[in-house]
Amino acid sequence: MTLERLRPVAERLLRPWVSAADSLGLTPDRVSVIAFGFAALAAVGLVVASTAGYVAAAGLVFLNGWCDLVDGALARRQEA
Repeated sequence: MTLERLRPVAERLLRPWVSAADSLGLTPDRVSVIAFGFAALAAVGLVVASTAGYVAAAGLVFLNGWCDLVDGALARRQEA
């Protein structure tokens, strides 16, 4: 299975998030800044070096990746 076959599934999952970001007036750059914030907070979670810190860091890394997907789809939608 190639990644191109997964594109329709990813687009369907991202559509509500991209629509929400667009209706809020967010730009792809602003979503990238939010993603950076999640990454910075994940680093703090790793520095804490506790189970809760690691779990929080894992969730924040997931959110960072999700924002990366959303900002790409938002850029395509807004043709930015």
